[in-house]
Parts: sequence; C-alpha cells; structure tokens
Amino acid sequence: MLGRAGASLVIAGHAILLTRILAAGFGADVDTWLMLGTWDGVRAFGVYSPSRYQGSPLAEVSIGTLASVGGHWLAGLGSVALGALAVYSLYRLVAERIERQTDRVLLASVLVATPLFLVAATTSHDYVYGLAFFLAGWAAQERKLSSAFSVALLALATASRPTYLFVCLLIILFGRPVDRPLRKRIQCSAAYVVVVVLAFLPAYISAHASLSFIKADRPTGQGLRGVVARSLLKPTTVFGLLGSIVFVVMLVVVLRAARRGGETASGERWVLALAAITVALWVWLPAEPSYLLPLVAIMVVWLARPVVISGARPYLFALLCALASLAWVDPQLLKFSYAAYRPANCSLVEAVGASISVRVDSGVLLKYPDTERKALQCNEATRRAKAAQNAPVAP
Repeated sequence: MLGRAGASLVIAGHAILLTRILAAGFGADVDTWLMLGTWDGVRAFGVYSPSRYQGSPLAEVSIGTLASVGGHWLAGLGSVALGALAVYSLYRLVAERIERQTDRVLLASVLVATPLFLVAATTSHDYVYGLAFFLAGWAAQERKLSSAFSVALLALATASRPTYLFVCLLIILFGRPVDRPLRKRIQCSAAYVVVVVLAFLPAYISAHASLSFIKADRPTGQGLRGVVARSLLKPTTVFGLLGSIVFVVMLVVVLRAARRGGETASGERWVLALAAITVALWVWLPAEPSYLLPLVAIMVVWLARPVVISGARPYLFALLCALASLAWVDPQLLKFSYAAYRPANCSLVEAVGASISVRVDSGVLLKYPDTERKALQCNEATRRAKAAQNAPVAP
C-alpha cells in the first residue's frame, strides 16, 4: 500500500513538472529554434537550408508544421506522442527477452524516469523523433512485422537525427530474428540507404551539390584534454550523480551474475555493438548529454536477460528512485567555469575548467521552465536570423 502511494505521489509530481515544461514553450535548446527558423525560411521563400550541418529533415518539417497549426502546444504534444511510442517500443523489445511482467515494466521505466528523456518528450526537439522511430523500427523487425515497415521506421529515425545511421544499419544486418536470410538483410539495407540519401538530398543541394554539409561542431577548443573531460563528466548528468553511481555498481553485479549463470558476460554481442557505436560517436562529439538517450535504451535491452535480472532488481529500483529525485534536486560535486566563445549577447558559453564544489541544485525538470524563459529572447532572435538566411538576394 505504501509503495503504491509513493508511486502515485511521484507520478503526480512529475505530471505537474512536465505540464509546466509543456506550457512554457518550444524548449530552451537553441537547436529547436534553428529548426523553426529553417521551416520559416521554407514557408516564406521556398528555400531549404539545414538547421545545422546535415539538418534533421523530418523533425524540421514536423515541428515546423505542427507549430504553424497549433503553436508550441501542438508541437509539444507531438513530442509527447513520440515519447509514448519510444517507451512502448522499448517495452516490446524487453518483452521479447523477459517473461516476467514486473521486470519488463521495471526495465522500461528506466527510460521513462530519465529527466533528459522527459524534457525531450515535452519540448520540440529532434531527440525524441530519432529515438522513437529508432526503437519502433528495431521492435518492428524483432516482432517480424513487414520488412518495409521496419526499414521505413529506421529511415525516419535517421532522417530525424543522422547519427542513427550506423546503429540502424547494424540492426538491419545483424539484429534479430537470427533466421533472417542474408540476402533479405542486404536488400533491406540497400533500401534503407536509398531512403536516407533521398531524405538528405535537400541538404546536399543546399550545400551547392557538395558533401560539405557532412560535418559537426566538435568541442575541440581545449584539445584532447577537453574532449576526454567532456566524454567522462557529461554522461553523469544523464542519471545524475547518485544514479550514475548506482548504474555503475549494477553493471558490475550484472557481469558477475552472468558469469556465475554460465552466460557470457557480454550477453547479446550485437546489442553491445550498438552500445559501442553510440559510445564512439559520443567520444567523437561529446556535446549534449541528450545524445546518450539511445544508449540508455540500448543498455536497457542489453540488461533484459533472465540470468541477471534477479540480481539487478534492487539496483534498478534504486536507480529509479535516484532518477525520480533528480527531477527535483540535483546533487553536485563539481563547479564549472565558463568562457564565452560566441557573441556575448546570446550567452553561449563553453566550459573551460572545473573545481570541487559540493552542493544541491534545483532538479532538472523543476528548473527547466526558468532556463527556457532566460533563453527565450536569444532563441527568438536565432530563429529570425536563421529564417532570414533563406531570403533571396536582391539583384
């Protein structure tokens, strides 16, 4: 009875926090406003310019269209629907591996409780577009639905965020079902690549028929030391300080349990390969912690093994408690110092150092609307500037 009351309290509290975020606007991330600016430019001038680098064609068009019809409310509700699709698809992937219902719910709840996922699923950003279609396509393939359907979903994931290219190809070529003929896998891979190429053809044209759009703004200003520091420190913000500790301890316990159970510690190696690709991309571009959301889902699937789940249950429960509290309070051990690296009027800054500072900040979900409010003026200006890039040049 006490457990149900506590769960109800947590759900009610999170519902309030998420409603505040949904009501606040499009979101605090400047990339959202760049995507809106891209859509504004298409509508006003009929010219496409990627929101940044390769662009996010599906998200740019979808968020822009929804915003044109129903403002930030409809765009945000679109993200809510995709968030629900992501959770359901992850649950189906877990259900293919675990029989016990409570264990299925426990594992899928890790994604549900992760604050960065909840922010993505209540604001207008391409994070949830890529994640939802990636998990839906993966689940469709494992459930032996139409090959065309699963390939289309995986292509939509990549059209939302091009970083899904390699993991989607790996799923098509080596994922379940294991009895899928090699010829069929190759055909599906070819179809997937064709659709992805077509999706990014406008970006190719926008780059004057060159591949110059295939690049990224890597944070390499402080050299290797800065890249390594970001790669190691930023992931702790996904689960928070306490949650990260619990997660690492759980991995150690799981690996030991797998060995004792006579199973290889790596579990499904192709799933571990998905995780390795995601980690490699992160190390190459350790910018936004939300880039690691697919890794969270992949690790949940990897953990869905009967031989380890009994030992992992208490740690999963502790992780969920840490994530629930992270919505409200965020314990910190480090304080970062910043230096402006772009025009100061938009307050875009880059961390240049860190020092020990034990404190408790406002939680991720609790403080988000205020963060959005502070960034609003700059973000609106960014949107206007992006739209203006597509204006025809006067003769």
